[in-house]
Amino acid sequence: MRTSFGRRAVLFEQQIVQNVTKATVLALLAAAMLAALLSFGAPPASAQNDQGGFLVVRAAGRSGGENLDIRVSGSSVGSITLSGSSSLTVAPNWKNYFFAVPASAQADDVTIRYTNDWGLASDVRVDHIRLNNETFETEAPGVITTGGWGNGANCRTGEFQTDYLACSGKIDYQSSTGGQLVVVLAGETGDERVNLRIDGNYIDTLRPTRSGSSFRTNPQWTEFTFDVGPNVQLSQIALQFWNDFRTSGYDRNIRVDKIVLHGQTIETEGPGVITSGSYRGGACRTGSFGTDSIECNGEVTYVAGPVTPVQDGSGRQLAEDTKNRLAKTMNLGNALESPNYEGEWGMVIEDWMFPTIKQAGFTAVRIPIRWSAHAMDNAPFTIEPSWFARVDHVVNQAIAHDLAVIINMHHYDEFNDDPFGHRDRFLGMWTQIAQRYQNLPQSVSFELLNEPNGNIEPHWNQFAAESLAVVRASNPNRSVLIGPTGYNKLSRLQDLVLPQDDNLVLSVHYYEPFDVTHQQASWVTFSDGSLIYPDNETCCDQSVEDQIRRDMASIGQWARSRNRPVFIGEFGVIGAGDNFTRSDWTAHVRWRSQDQGFAWAYWEFGEGFGVFDPETCQWNQQLHAALMPQFSGLDTDGVGCN
Repeated sequence: MRTSFGRRAVLFEQQIVQNVTKATVLALLAAAMLAALLSFGAPPASAQNDQGGFLVVRAAGRSGGENLDIRVSGSSVGSITLSGSSSLTVAPNWKNYFFAVPASAQADDVTIRYTNDWGLASDVRVDHIRLNNETFETEAPGVITTGGWGNGANCRTGEFQTDYLACSGKIDYQSSTGGQLVVVLAGETGDERVNLRIDGNYIDTLRPTRSGSSFRTNPQWTEFTFDVGPNVQLSQIALQFWNDFRTSGYDRNIRVDKIVLHGQTIETEGPGVITSGSYRGGACRTGSFGTDSIECNGEVTYVAGPVTPVQDGSGRQLAEDTKNRLAKTMNLGNALESPNYEGEWGMVIEDWMFPTIKQAGFTAVRIPIRWSAHAMDNAPFTIEPSWFARVDHVVNQAIAHDLAVIINMHHYDEFNDDPFGHRDRFLGMWTQIAQRYQNLPQSVSFELLNEPNGNIEPHWNQFAAESLAVVRASNPNRSVLIGPTGYNKLSRLQDLVLPQDDNLVLSVHYYEPFDVTHQQASWVTFSDGSLIYPDNETCCDQSVEDQIRRDMASIGQWARSRNRPVFIGEFGVIGAGDNFTRSDWTAHVRWRSQDQGFAWAYWEFGEGFGVFDPETCQWNQQLHAALMPQFSGLDTDGVGCN
């Protein structure tokens, strides 16, 4: 902890030549401490008012002119223009800046935003903050930065235990709170990453020690200790293993020995502990298995009191397994859902795309399909054999490259406009689709209807139940995705009544704020009649970040109350947005959705919202990093792209 001038004085004293007299040492020490105190200074008049509290920010800039905006509970309390340093790394020009704040302010109310990064010459360091005489180090666990410079030379979001901000972004602090949580973990390779969440909120990323060949027999346990609120309950704790990766001779696995909450020890093998990443019977499973090993991306959660275990093979377990397979999904949009033919909207799905997507860290593909453009208008509503053959090829390519698959019904606009006039056709097409693919592996799931909207909205619960019954006639154990009306919007969740079926995954689409994500979209007119997001705005300011966090928490609350896994089926920013806005917004949505334990699907691969450019065969590295912040080894070229 760098919390006192005494430490710096001692370091200074140790540098004094050994034969200097004691009196000289004391004089030099006194001078050094006096200089430090003078540089610290007294709170200025602006900080001496009736708010009752004060905040000190200790910071330095690289070249000078870097701006920091200081916020408490979302409101700005002042700004800083930093001075430059001869060397930001070894000789930062630390200065202390004082702000008046409410006496009730806590560290987790404090946000420091770096607003004007302009390149390699402009970095900042924030050593610590001091709030009402308590010091909070920027390198402490639980402090989140959104402007860190991570592996692969990209701006990253996460808990990096560093006091640097190399990109425009922010620092969020954590308060110490009186209770205690201890987590004991071991990793097989040492590359494993486990997110600690409390009540759905991200707390820290845990990095266990490498155990190697002794992982099963003599693991190298690492203990992580956290100050938590005294009222934190066992059922609010979740440990999320999210970066499982397997190649020949290389496999990430974790073991969670136990947690200790407020002095109470809970063994992972005990009753009431649910794991959603245990490898059983040749697949990743969800249930209460009495094991401390997690071999797949998933979670360890704790249930206070008696628990009804998720039974192996049950619908609830199958739905959770599907969510895990869909953890990091890519939408193959603007191809098979074009109005008349594939390629009409500029995208044709090619075989090289599947190894490219797989190699970049994605686990699944969602395939939007406009079946209604390739089926008879009248009974029996036969789907064109050539269209089925084309979809077969795309699905089989995904399966061959170990990607999970979502087959959906996309852009059935006629059904949205005239639901009862197209009811029989909708059910007839699903009868054929379900029968066609009934023998495919469980890694293939169905999505009944993309973004129901318009006249269908009052009747969607009825049609969802009817189409699910059609699917269940030939696919009794296949996971099915269902979303709310209003284009799968969060605000319509209150109207959604899911059928009585355990093997369902909730699908929600997220594009808020819409004028950020769809700026200059040719098919959109905003409420003020414009098509362009204001040039002087960038995403994401505090209000947008707070909105994303609240929205994801709201989805999580709805789903947990109904015991349903969640899939954010679409999110993204159109390519007309600047790359920083696209990446920053995407990182926040991905981060907050993963913090809630959701799977997600980015919209989309290689067209207007794309993260990959098929013309140059290049990934947008900053946008990819927003989706995969800990991914390494990205092949910047497509695999076989030409």
